[in-house]
Parts: sequence; C-alpha cells; structure tokens
Amino acid sequence: MGGEVKVFDPTGIPLPDGAPDGAPDTHPKVQELRSLAAWSEGKVWCSPERHGARTGIMKAQIDWIPLNTEAVRPTQGKTLAVMQVSGGGQSFNAVNQMRILGRWMRMVTIPNQSSVAKAFNEFDEAGRMKASAYYDRIVDVMEELFKFTLLTRGVSPYLVDRYSERKQSAVELSKRVKQQSSNLPDLRQYVEVSPSSSAAGFKQPQMSDLYPSDRQEVKMGVNAQMDKGWSRWANQGFLWRAARATAASCSASGRSTPGRGKQATRLQDVTRSAVLPTLRSLRPLLGRSLQNVLGIPSRR
Repeated sequence: MGGEVKVFDPTGIPLPDGAPDGAPDTHPKVQELRSLAAWSEGKVWCSPERHGARTGIMKAQIDWIPLNTEAVRPTQGKTLAVMQVSGGGQSFNAVNQMRILGRWMRMVTIPNQSSVAKAFNEFDEAGRMKASAYYDRIVDVMEELFKFTLLTRGVSPYLVDRYSERKQSAVELSKRVKQQSSNLPDLRQYVEVSPSSSAAGFKQPQMSDLYPSDRQEVKMGVNAQMDKGWSRWANQGFLWRAARATAASCSASGRSTPGRGKQATRLQDVTRSAVLPTLRSLRPLLGRSLQNVLGIPSRR
C-alpha cells in the first residue's frame, strides 16, 4: 500500500514515572517510543489478553506517551487500529480497553479491529501467520487504517479543534495582553494643552516614570517632519544595571559619555545631562507636530 512501517519492541522499557523502580523519561527506550509516536501518522496497538484484560506492559507504553509536550500533542488527531491475540477462545476485552485509551489520547480509532483466538495455532515455525480468516481480517484492518490516515491527513487539526480550548486560549491571551499593557506608561499625562491659546506641548517627564525598574536597555527615537520636506531626528540610548547608567549616544544634543572601561554615570546624572536637553530641544518641534495632528491652530 506504500506506507512506511516501524515496529517498537517494548523489551527493556522501564515502568512509568512514579513507580518504585521507575526511570526518568530520558531512558533510551522511552525516547525511542516518544520519537516513533511523534513521527507516525497512524498507529497499531496489539496486545495479548491476559486475565480478561490488556497486559501491563501495553499500558506502560501508553503511559509513557505524554498527552502534550509543550504545545505539541504527539497523538492528537492521528489514526489508530487495535488488535489482540488470545490463548483461549475469542474475546474482545483487550481491544475494547485499548479503544478507551485511544479516545483518551485523542486519536481517531478506526471502526474495524482484529481478535485472534488460540493464537498458538495461527503461526508457523518461522513465526509467520498462516492463511486463515483471522489473517484476512488483519489485512482488512490495515487497509482501513491506511485509508483513514489518508483521509485525515492535513485535516486532523481541524477535526480535533475544540470550542472549549479556543475559548480558554482566548481568555488566557486576553489576560496576558491586559497584564502587559498595564505595565506600559500612560504618555497622555505628559501632554499639556493651554485652554487660552489652544497650544499643545510636552511636560518634562521623569525617566523613572517612563521606564520600569527591571528594564535593562532603553532606546528612544523621535522623527519629526518639518516644513519644505525637511525632517529632524534624534536618538537617545541607555544601558544600565541597578542605579548606574551610561548614555550611549545623543545625536540631538551632541553629548557623549565615557567608554565601558570608565566608571558609569548614575541614571539621575545621565537624565539631567543628556535626556532633558534633548527633550527641551525637541519641545517646540514636537509641539508644532502635535498641533498639526490634533488640528489645533498655532498661536500667533
């Protein structure tokens, strides 16, 4: 049928984490299992039935496959076929239990399944299954798995998309946006408009109000369009640790500070010597630009 098949041998896989002699998820067999789970588009789970249930080693393998790894769900939306073998009469307890596990792992379990009774009679000395109705049923299951895998390829994210998860993600995103926006300074408090003349300007801001204390780097730039197509641009950059700071550049005021090898200037001194002169030099220009934006007539 053209599919690439890989078989996982559970020999040597440890008990899941939390067991008394459990191993970490860095165990080589666990890593191999998880790698195959992420690589495959469709899966086949086959387990013997012992004491009316699937085996413990089968459940251990499924327990080692996480529901999600960071933002990736390694099994969600992938196809699954379940099969079992029995030493006695035909039974469906193991496949029914694996169907429940497949649904829990958010997999698309195909309708068809296989249960081979008295399995010791169905294989030759080389370990190959003999021709029988059981063999034909296994071929039917594999064909159906292959077809369902092709049908769901590329549309699995759409099929398993859930309203409740979209709603929860939207709420979490809204909280993050509100939390981030609450940490931003309100620049409206630094704009002053004269009621008598309708002139607009900027107040003298405090650097401690503009930038949070945990910020390590600050860069400020202003680009203002002037008459006759001319423009004026100014940039001010800072890099500080704790209460010390060093001004990187100030193209508007022409000031500079010592290099990294010399003692850094305190943030207050840098603010007084570099930032405030820059803002004062741009104050008339910014006032005129703000008037044009707000439609306020200039003062004659």
